[in-house]
Amino acid sequence: TRPRYGGKWVVDSGICLINYIIICRPPKGLFLLEKDLKPSMTMDISFLAANINSEQKLPTFLPRQAAEALPFSTSSFPTILRRFSLSPHSPQASAMKVTLDLCESPAIKGETRFCATSLESMVDFATTQLGTNNLRVLSTLVHQENKTEQQLDQSYVVRPGIVKMESHVAVACHLMSYPYAVFYCHKTMDTKSFVVPLMAEEDGSRVDAAVVCHDDTSHWDPRHASFKVLGVEPGTASICHFLPPNHFL
Repeated sequence: TRPRYGGKWVVDSGICLINYIIICRPPKGLFLLEKDLKPSMTMDISFLAANINSEQKLPTFLPRQAAEALPFSTSSFPTILRRFSLSPHSPQASAMKVTLDLCESPAIKGETRFCATSLESMVDFATTQLGTNNLRVLSTLVHQENKTEQQLDQSYVVRPGIVKMESHVAVACHLMSYPYAVFYCHKTMDTKSFVVPLMAEEDGSRVDAAVVCHDDTSHWDPRHASFKVLGVEPGTASICHFLPPNHFL
C-alpha cells in the first residue's frame, strides 16, 4: 500500500524494489521471471499510479539552481525538516529519511547510482552514463487513467507484440518520496528492457508496460523482495519487474 500525505506527495511503491531489501509490501504482480514473459500469460497486477486520482499531485522538479541551493543529505536532515516545517516524527519525515539514506547508500557491483533533484541533472546523468545524447525514454503507460485504483488492480493478459530493446545497458529513474521531485537513478549492466502490451480480462483496458529484466542478481541483497516473492535465490534466475508509472527507463 502507499501512504498518502495530504494529497500532495506519496511514498511510491517502487521503493520496495530499488532499495534492494524488503521495506514495504511490493505491489501485486511487480516481479516475474523472464521465462514467464510471453504472450497469453495471465497475472494479477496492481498498477497504482499517482496520477490516476485528481486529489494526488505528483511533486514537480525545482530549477537546477534552486535545487542545488537546498541541503540534501542525512547530515542536514534537521535543517531540511525545519525548512519544510515538518515534525521529525511525521510520516513525511520518515519517508524523506528513507530517500536520503538510499541516495547515500553504496552502489552494488555493476551499478552506478545518482539521485537527481532537477530535470537537468537527471538528463545529464543519463547521457553521461549511456554515452549518447540520443536517449529513448520508456515508461509504463496506463490507458483510461480515469479509472480508480481498485479498477486498475485486476488480472491482465500479455498480448502479442512484446518489443525488446536492443541495448543491454540501461538507466532507470525511480520517483522518490520528497516535497519536490527527486529521482533515484541507477545504471545497470546485463539488463534487458521490454515494452509489454497488456489487456485487462475484466474490462479490456490496456496498459503498455515497461519491463526490465536483470540477468545477474548474484550481488543483490538476499533480502530483496523479489527473491521472497518468486521463491528463487540470488544469481539463479533472470528476474524481471514492471516499471511503476511515473518511473522512467
